[in-house]
Amino acid sequence: MFFNLFKNNDALIEEYAKNLTNGILQKSSASMPSVFQNAKNFAKENEFSYKEENKGKNIVLNNLKTFISDSFELSYDDYAKFEYVFKQLPMFQNEINELLATINKKTIITNIRQNGVSEKVNDLGINLRRNEKLYYSAPARYIKEQKSTKRVNYDGFTGSIKIAKGVKYRIGTISPSRVTETSFVPVDTGKIYVTDKRIGFVGNKNFSVDFSKLLKTAQSENYFFIFKDGRESPYIIETNELLILEETLKSMQA
Repeated sequence: MFFNLFKNNDALIEEYAKNLTNGILQKSSASMPSVFQNAKNFAKENEFSYKEENKGKNIVLNNLKTFISDSFELSYDDYAKFEYVFKQLPMFQNEINELLATINKKTIITNIRQNGVSEKVNDLGINLRRNEKLYYSAPARYIKEQKSTKRVNYDGFTGSIKIAKGVKYRIGTISPSRVTETSFVPVDTGKIYVTDKRIGFVGNKNFSVDFSKLLKTAQSENYFFIFKDGRESPYIIETNELLILEETLKSMQA
């Protein structure tokens, strides 16, 4: 017992973390209880303190975060697996929710890539056209582009040169000018949706663009731009589910 007070378990903690990480990543969700039981037995056999076991679990958590971030494809079983795993690790609920949201997006994208889009229940609160099928919907904000012009009192480089004591010569441009700035302003909250016939937004301010009138789409950060034939400026939507939206449109065009 006296020896245990001074022993260094770092190598064993690393082994614990490696075994637990591999068990989580290599086995199915149904095997997770036995994977964690094996890890618990290992910690007990090596007389881990609570602090040492938690240290090993934190290493595992960092390994899993890296795996999730680097993974392009995740399955629905992966979601069920990590949902169980996160409850066994030292995590706050908001951190669990954020990671599960990321995993959920990747599982949906993987399913679309492997199986194509599938029809979903109409959750838009509006009637679809006859025989129209809903493939995608997500919370979104309708954005308007707003331009504002500001007066700038001094434009360009200015300075002064000392000519003599108490005498200075001013150089540079000091004429006032105007600067135009563009900003994106939310004007409505609702849902963006994609059907087999069109892409649109439903809220207080609705719009839809038939695919026959759709020129192109583009994205920048969380903003999605929808260019319609005959319309000068694009519709702008902000959503956190751009990757799923893009994958849905790609699958429909394939």
